[in-house]
Parts: sequence; structure tokens; C-alpha cells
Amino acid sequence: MRDYVVLGVIFVSVAAALLRPFVGVLAWTWVSFMNPHRLSWGVARTFPVALVVALATLAGVVLSGEPKQLPRNPGTRLLFALWACLSISTALALHSDTALEAWILRSKILLMAILTMTLLKDRERLRWLCIVTALSVGFFGLKGGIFTIITGAQYQVLGPEDTFLGDNTSLALALTMVLPILFYLTRDVNQKPLRWLLWATFVFSIPAIIGTYSRGGLLGLAAVAMTMFAKGGRKLFGVVLLTAATVAVITLAPQKWSQRMETIGHYQSEASAMARIHAWTLAWRLALARPIFGWGPQAMDDKKLYDTYYPESPGRDDVHNSYLQLLAECGFVTFAVFAALLGWCLLHLRRLSALFRESPEHTWVATYADMLQVSLIGYVVSAAFLEMAFFDLLYHIVASSIALVQLAAGLEVKSAVPLRRAAHVPLAPVPRATTAVSAG
Repeated sequence: MRDYVVLGVIFVSVAAALLRPFVGVLAWTWVSFMNPHRLSWGVARTFPVALVVALATLAGVVLSGEPKQLPRNPGTRLLFALWACLSISTALALHSDTALEAWILRSKILLMAILTMTLLKDRERLRWLCIVTALSVGFFGLKGGIFTIITGAQYQVLGPEDTFLGDNTSLALALTMVLPILFYLTRDVNQKPLRWLLWATFVFSIPAIIGTYSRGGLLGLAAVAMTMFAKGGRKLFGVVLLTAATVAVITLAPQKWSQRMETIGHYQSEASAMARIHAWTLAWRLALARPIFGWGPQAMDDKKLYDTYYPESPGRDDVHNSYLQLLAECGFVTFAVFAALLGWCLLHLRRLSALFRESPEHTWVATYADMLQVSLIGYVVSAAFLEMAFFDLLYHIVASSIALVQLAAGLEVKSAVPLRRAAHVPLAPVPRATTAVSAG
């Protein structure tokens, strides 16, 4: 029965996407992040739902008469530049077959991100995209948090098998990134049932992150909590988040969880942590050996590279670091573009927050800027311990950030500083002004 319900919703969404492609974007977000077909046991489990929805959305973009335009800002150009660098690295890859497979997968992610920001034309669409994103990932936080509390954190919280949320580290990263989205959205929804659902998902996602046993997830959670604490006017909620996480750790965490987390500070005594150090060493040596465009996607799976560039290594392991992964696979040029893209998003989100915080009509811009900024900070910290340079959710947040900058470009803040001059506005908080807000 569950299979037919899932497939029925998918087919309705496909039909709607042909007429209204943004419905297809929402359906693709739900399918990609929640993976409802993986929660069934029949024909829906192996049905290529994400591909079908994506193709219907692309067809809708072509066939519908809805105006479509990419955001005209450097963020868009950086995203295309990243795709170009990835393509060059793939063309020069050590193993062209496996590199091509990885390129196809990563290109799908970047293509849907570009398509998403093309259709994000107003605040309402951005709101619903964030709601669907947060609740699709948050579903596992709500379920996993309850499971962690009931079992006393004796077992790992995992996502659905054969998905990008399947293992504990990926799920912890995704939940860390949606925590601020869940929190800030409670300020921008009027329906009480939806607001309570967001709150419940937010609260239970904290013990769910702890229940994943992911050290990178724990560090990301701490970074998100401290960033929310540091933001003016939201210190109380940051304290609540920190307190909730601390209480959950003290009351729920068994000894084996505590012992695993202690290896963050005593990594020399933990075998898997030391294996990661060796993998990081190899990745750095590979990056120096081919610094321009790297060895190509998936190159570090080749045992010969270990034998050649790190023969003294006692064993092999995944690199578990997004930045070193990108350096080894795609080189310093691609890494520079990737870093510039994240830096551009974080910088402009911070400026939006400062510019619009005192605007009575457009405070929503500051709210969404804070939300996306904290989400990206959660990624930046956790990604240092996870191999997630091409994480679906990251580029979803990046696309939303680029679209938000574009949406705000036509607005003026109380201080009468138009966003097109934002590049020259200092990052310090903007003084309270008295002029009225006008639509630009």
C-alpha cells in the first residue's frame, strides 16, 4: 500500500511539474532528501523517482510560459565555474571510467541547483523550498531523536540505505545543516500546526545528531549553536540549543558514545582517527603532485597511488575531509573556486542580515540570510571531517543563498543603502535609521 501511495504522489507531481515547474522542484527536493521510495518495500523502492521528477521539471521549464532567468550575480558565475573546473578535472582524470560516473552524478546535483535558483522568483517560493527541505531531512531527525531517547543512545541513528543520507556521518551533517532552517522558519510561518511541527523536528533533531555517533556532526552542532548564540537578538535561543544538546549528552549518552567522542581530543589512541590522518597525508601529497586540476574524481580509490606517494602508510582509508578530497581529486584551481563560492555566499548573507535587520517591511530577508548563513557554517565545520565536497544539500543551500541575494537586490533598506552597493558597505551592524522603506 505504501508503494502505491508514494508512486501516486510522484505521478501527480510529475503532471503538475509539466505545467508549473516549481512544483517539480519541490517534489524533487522531497524525493532527494527524504527518499520516501526507500521507505517502502515493493516496486517503488527501486523506481527511479528522482530521475523521473527531474526530467518532468526540465520539460516543464522548457514548455511552460513562466518567465525564467538566472540570478545575475557573481554567485551564479562561480557555480558555473565550479562545474567547468569539475569537467576539466574529469577529462584529465587518472581513471576516466570511474571519473565519468562521478561527474554525471555531481553534474546532476549542480544542474538541479541551477534550475532551482532559476525558479526562485519570490519570497513565497523560497519559504516553501526551505520548508520542504527542512522537513524532508528533519523527518529522520524527528524519528531518530525519538529512537535515541527511547533506546538511551545505545544504537546508531542511520538514514535510508543506498541514499546520500544512508550512513551516520552524512545524516549528522544534513541534520546539522537543517537545524537553523527549522529554527528560523518558525518565525516565518503563520500556520500553528506547521510551526509546532518545525519546533518538534528541531528539538528531536538534536538528540538524533548525537545518536549518529558522528564526531564531525557533534562539532558541526557545536558550531551551529555558537553561531546562533553570537547573533544579536537570538542569544537566548542559542543558549537553549546548547543546553538541550548538553543535557541530552549527559542524560542519554552511554559510555561507548563518550569514549568515541573523546577521541576528538586524543586521536592518536584511536585507530580510525589515525587512519584518517594517513589518508589526509596522502591527499595532500597527491594535490602537490598534480596541483592544477588534480587526479580526477574517485582517484584516491586507486591503491597504486598509496604505494607511490605514501608507501609508508600502514593502511588505507577514505579521506574524510571535503577540502582535501577536492584538492586531491580536482586540484587547487577547483578548490579556489569552491572556496570562493562558499565565501561569497557567507559574506553576502552576512551583509544582507546587517542591511535588512532594521527594516520593518523586509526583516524576512535578514531572517533567511541568518538561516542560510548558519546552515553553511555547519557545513564548513563538519566538512573538515567528512568527505562531502559534492553534497546534495550543500548546493541546495548555495542555490537558495544566490537566489536570496537576487531577490533582495530590488529592495532598499531603512538606511536607504541599495543592495547593489552592498559590496561597499562595512560588515559592522548598520545603525538604526529613520527613513521609510521603499520597494526598489
